[in-house]
Amino acid sequence: MVNAATIFGILLIGNGLYGYMGSEAKSVTAFIPAFFGIAILLCGFGSALNEKLRKHLMHFSALVALLGALAAGGRLIPSLGKEDAKSFVQVNLAIMTALCIGYLIACVRSFRAARKRREETAAAN
Repeated sequence: MVNAATIFGILLIGNGLYGYMGSEAKSVTAFIPAFFGIAILLCGFGSALNEKLRKHLMHFSALVALLGALAAGGRLIPSLGKEDAKSFVQVNLAIMTALCIGYLIACVRSFRAARKRREETAAAN
């Protein structure tokens, strides 16, 4: 999961930079995906450094991804039906939503596999 957190964190940071650099009106809100990416990236680095905190940091990073998906998706869905919607903003929101959902799916799969390993180890003992 450390590798997944690093990859998705960097991708979200890139999404934030893309949103800021590609926008005509430079706004700090374009960096919102980068803020989520930094949080996920820091959780990944922290879990690589501290074995005892790994479980907590990875669960926190999954929460950050869930909040990111809800925030971006919550802004994206209502804007889809509007005639004056900005397609650049919609694309940026769609990218953030997809990245957060993708990371969240990877987290759930990893958590389930870890639980299965723990159960198998407990059954073997």
